[in-house]
Amino acid sequence: MKRIILFPILFLFCISVSAQLELEKKIVRKNAVGTGVDQLGNYYLNTPTEIFKYNPFDTLFSRYSELQNGNITSMDVTNPMKITVFYATFSRVVFLDNTLNPTFTPTDLYSLGLETATLVCSSFDNGIWIYDAPSFSLTRISAYGDVDRTVRNINQLTGIEIRPTLLKEKENLVYLMDPSYGIFVFDIFGGFLKKVPITGIQNFSVVQKNFFYTHEDKLYKFDSRLLEESSTALPKHDVKQALVEKDRLFILTTDGELYIYKLPK
Repeated sequence: MKRIILFPILFLFCISVSAQLELEKKIVRKNAVGTGVDQLGNYYLNTPTEIFKYNPFDTLFSRYSELQNGNITSMDVTNPMKITVFYATFSRVVFLDNTLNPTFTPTDLYSLGLETATLVCSSFDNGIWIYDAPSFSLTRISAYGDVDRTVRNINQLTGIEIRPTLLKEKENLVYLMDPSYGIFVFDIFGGFLKKVPITGIQNFSVVQKNFFYTHEDKLYKFDSRLLEESSTALPKHDVKQALVEKDRLFILTTDGELYIYKLPK
């Protein structure tokens, strides 16, 4: 991945972050393959078939398990009152409330002609975004289950034949990530805005327009306005997933151990 030469002040910042990472807690959940954190400070771990929710006081608050839908493809806990769980095998999206009970009507993607969808994420006003790989399109479904808007032929729109692996909405922007080409940014109406030149990653977080992501045992911060990148060594080396939310770093290891660190101010 191409690196940007940093000014000395950014280099000093990196050393400060590395020295002040403070381990707050460790949670072990065997077979955990994903993690998430919501805006209320609750954090989640998911195995292929279950989701576990922990409150900010480290108590296991609730648990969700549903075997008839197959394995969980992804979960989005952006909205803690309506958690989005995507099952690609059966082209189904299940919604959970804040106690992890499926009290909302599931969305059957077959009925919407989106049975080949590969990516799903939460959207504003209780909606969801869906990426359909064969048609290279983004579709937004409203809280009422109907198609709200569609962005067609994204490959033509961007001029690149993308194969995205991650979709998320944050801070009124929609992000579609292709590990080979970068992160494609859209507004909430589906208008294409720009491409962020971050490649070779599996996941990322967005905090006040700054991108945080991991690569080769380092945590990177990319300022999309100044186009500057800084990094610090990760405290763990067997990282499966890493997320930054507010002032905390969440690291899930390949052994199913979740480490939560407090970032310096």
